[in-house]
Formats: sequence, structure tokens, C-alpha cells
Amino acid sequence: MPRKPTALTADMRCALTKGCSLRAPHKAVVLSQVPDKFRATLFSQASALGYISYRAETRREIAALADRWIPELAIIYADTATSYEAIEECTKWRMHAVAITDAPCLVRAGEAIRRGATAVLARPATFAQALATLEGQPQEDPTPMSLDRAIWEYLNQTLLETGSISAAARRLRLDRTSFKRMLRKRPF
Repeated sequence: MPRKPTALTADMRCALTKGCSLRAPHKAVVLSQVPDKFRATLFSQASALGYISYRAETRREIAALADRWIPELAIIYADTATSYEAIEECTKWRMHAVAITDAPCLVRAGEAIRRGATAVLARPATFAQALATLEGQPQEDPTPMSLDRAIWEYLNQTLLETGSISAAARRLRLDRTSFKRMLRKRPF
């Protein structure tokens, strides 16, 4: 019985039939670790703008894809444990990596940027917003941060600096239970 091709090789065959040259950067996007419904939306938005979309979930799949073609953009869902490895792999192949996250906080954004991401966007984000960010165009209607959001960001930053909930609560002179409750209440 013939082996069923994976999504990665099927996408590569599709790109070959469209005449993409090997090892040359082309108008393509890699989507890594993006949830299924959101991935389908990004696939359709990318194809409407003339981009070929690839799906690569692991570091190895990204390397295999980049070894044949070099997409100019990678959109990585930054809410998983292995997402930072995927960002590093994309940076190694000189792709622009855009991290998309459900819970945008300075800690997560800072880590993604340190690992090589070009930009970090909050969900829901569109493919056009990712492109506009890379081109340096401002996003429409930037909303200022609320006070609740600023407090939540400060709590996360303190937690990152101290390394433990107990130490962060002590530094802020809060009860540990209150500190955890405030962290759980996401202001968005």
C-alpha cells in the first residue's frame, strides 16, 4: 500500500508545480504551531495576497523546508513550549519570524524578540497585519494600555525578575495567594 504523503511534502510538490526555484527566496510563508482554524484563515489570507503557504510544526520540518526553498516569512504561534525553537530555526535560515500570541505580555514578547522574532502580534491578527509590521507600517487604531493591563504586565515582569511567585509577592509586599489571583485575572 503506498504511503500517504505528509502535508509538508504535499505543499512542496505544489510549489514545484508552480515553478518555484530551489534555494531562492520567494513569496511564501511558513505557518508553525498555529491552531487549525486560525491556520486555515491565515492560509486563505496568504493565498489571496499571492503567497504560497507551508505548514511546518517542528524544527526539523522547518529545516527541511528551508533546505529546498527559503520562504521570506514565518508566522509562529508563540504560546507553545517549542515555539521559541521554531523562531530560532527560522532566524537561522534568515526568514522574518512573526510570533503571534493569545496572551500578549512583555515577558513573552521579549523572549520571542530575544530568540530572533522580527515582531510579536496579539491574536486576532491577520496576514496583512503581519506583512505591515514587517514593512514598518503602523497598525490601524493603536489602543492605549489600560491600568489593569499595566498592573498585570508589571506583575509578570516582577515574576520574571525574581524567578518565583513567593519572591515576587514578597518584593511587591503582597500575599502570595493575592499575587497568584491577580496573575490569573488577564485584563484582555
